[in-house]
Amino acid sequence: MLPRSSVNLLYVEDNRDLREALAALLAGEGYAVESAECAGEGLARLRARRFDLVISDYALPDHTGAWMLREAAANGLLERTETLLVTADTYPDDAGATPVLHKPLEVARLLEHIARLLSPSPR
Repeated sequence: MLPRSSVNLLYVEDNRDLREALAALLAGEGYAVESAECAGEGLARLRARRFDLVISDYALPDHTGAWMLREAAANGLLERTETLLVTADTYPDDAGATPVLHKPLEVARLLEHIARLLSPSPR
């Protein structure tokens, strides 16, 4: 796994309190965190730079997080980037191969999932 301080993470969440709290928690864990409040802003950040991990809420005000990730992938913005969707809804039909965690998020489980996503896969 990359040292946490070198991991660039994008967190997309429309709930400001949750976005700020989780971004602060992840930064406190040593990750370099940027955040966005909607799919359009998330795509703009992905166009501006590469991230190692994108965590997105599923239900965003302009599009779903799954839509944003599909658009980003179709435009070559997710090469070497892991993705994770979080949702309070039932399992999203359009999540594809993207892992999904359900809200309310358990911090330990989220951190474990992030570590697993960022660990090099055995070859």
